[in-house]
Amino acid sequence: MKTINKRTIIRTAAAVLLMTAVVGCLYFDGINQPEEADANTVIEYDAQLRIQTGTEGTGRLVFAILAPVDWDLASNATLTLSTKNLTAKNQLYLDKGQTPPHTEEITGEVLELMPETEKTPATVDNNGLVSGLPEQDKPWAEALELCTEVGIGGNEGLENVPELKWVVWRSKTIFTITDDPNSNDTDKPEINIYATVHIKLKTGMTPSTFYMGYAYTYDQWGFVTGNARHAVEFKKLTVNPKAMPPIIKPSTFRYGDIFAVQFIPFMTGLEDTQDVYLCGKVLYNGGQIAEVTERSDKNRMEYISTQQVFERYIYPKEFFGLPADAVIEELHVYFTNADGSIVVQDGDQGFLIEQSAE
Repeated sequence: MKTINKRTIIRTAAAVLLMTAVVGCLYFDGINQPEEADANTVIEYDAQLRIQTGTEGTGRLVFAILAPVDWDLASNATLTLSTKNLTAKNQLYLDKGQTPPHTEEITGEVLELMPETEKTPATVDNNGLVSGLPEQDKPWAEALELCTEVGIGGNEGLENVPELKWVVWRSKTIFTITDDPNSNDTDKPEINIYATVHIKLKTGMTPSTFYMGYAYTYDQWGFVTGNARHAVEFKKLTVNPKAMPPIIKPSTFRYGDIFAVQFIPFMTGLEDTQDVYLCGKVLYNGGQIAEVTERSDKNRMEYISTQQVFERYIYPKEFFGLPADAVIEELHVYFTNADGSIVVQDGDQGFLIEQSAE
């Protein structure tokens, strides 16, 4: 996979009905991406888009995100598009006895991945022919890499930045943008077009700090240096380590069974620890509590080097010293080193182990 460098940017895919010039100025009004997120965690947030129409035209919205390669956004991310004021200029058509191109707003349209075979426009007529730039007539991903106005933002020069990649989507809807020659859109924000792209993605396993990138344009224009027909923004993100939840084998079990608890120490404080202990507590018989907090041979876990996991088989009633007729209601576990100075758990209670069969 290609590593993004100083001149790297990915272009979004293009294609479909091209008419005269396209929209005017494009802006991000805000992207409420969190500043921090846990590794291997799903996050959701919105990007707010504002379009000040300047010329008439037709095209699909193209939206791109810069993220680590190992996040595999092409498979793990979902983007949906909703609009506001798309119909604000319909009266211009009605005054001419014409049918408006958009009679209702777009709500929750799922954006599709840009086909890798699509290429950006070879030329752009922006008050004069623009051609011959390295980002033109290229696959969209490659074009983003070449457009000097996009790049990788503040990631240049940062230490330990993961390998980054732009991933590109486009709308299914072909938008027709209409300009009112008798009005100045900049002075009349009520007739601008607004859109929200809702982003749902899953962070990768590796902790890091870098700048997420966001860019959008229309497929009639593409990301062209000096074109001013695209918007770009970078937002810093810190991905914090997060322990993977324990694995229970077999996956179908009851609290009254014997089962294995497996712990993967990767990216936790116990990653380089030789001795790991299984601790926890149970609620039983109407809320009574029993705990295992000591560290002894009774709860020392076995390291399985071929799988790089720690494992301990338990029979919960025996493990927690419960009477034979006890009814376990909840079971929580956590993991610690030999002296208890390092603890890996989920919240204050530890990892909840839920039986999968009654």
